[in-house]
Amino acid sequence: MMNWERFFGASDWNVDFIRALFAEFLGTFFFVLIGILCTLFKPSDTEWPYASPVQVAFALGCTAFSVSHSLGPISGAHISPTVSLGMFLVCGMSLLCFIGYVIAQTLGGLAATAVILSVIDKEMYQDNRPLRASMSSSLLELCIVECLAAFIWIIVAIVAMERRNEDAFGNGSFTIGFTVLCSYLIALLLTGGGVNPVRSLSASIIVNEWDYHYCYWIGSITGACLAALIYYCCSGVLRNRRVYRITGFPT
Repeated sequence: MMNWERFFGASDWNVDFIRALFAEFLGTFFFVLIGILCTLFKPSDTEWPYASPVQVAFALGCTAFSVSHSLGPISGAHISPTVSLGMFLVCGMSLLCFIGYVIAQTLGGLAATAVILSVIDKEMYQDNRPLRASMSSSLLELCIVECLAAFIWIIVAIVAMERRNEDAFGNGSFTIGFTVLCSYLIALLLTGGGVNPVRSLSASIIVNEWDYHYCYWIGSITGACLAALIYYCCSGVLRNRRVYRITGFPT
């Protein structure tokens, strides 16, 4: 039978959960801040009109690695609502945790957006665009690419969460960072590299353009559902219910 108290997370409201929410806020803040700022500067010795996709992908991958390694033991370092959605769908976290994580991540992204708007000249982000979809891309293509890029990140994150007691977030952090790098290398040229809906939201707020914004959410959410479905079919639900502790998991 369904354990509804466990599903809703009635017992999850504690000091560890508050620390986890702050960690998600902080991790998402830095991910979005660096993820947007690195798109505003292009190498001066190249003919590429915008920031190099390799430059942006490496910046985001290194940031994901650093955040995962430092904050992973506290919150799991999801730094994306769709990673949290994937974890929730495979019963890796309660409904309370999921909602709290999404709110903390969104607030972290909005805080990063406020910092960017306050310190960067408007002409800079209007000219360089932090999220630039290819003009030849159809809406379906945008959704498919975002779905695939998000799927790769989320399925690896779920597996890393399951095995984190084995590697103490050492090798797992590197795996997640490298996967984020690869995901953005896939997405940057065609979609502009949303992948994380909070980053997409921040970029749309900065340039005040919303024409394709829903594609970034639909694609990422679909990728999360697909990752959860494949993981569930292959491995079942996560054994470790609480995502915000590295030791002492309930069985």
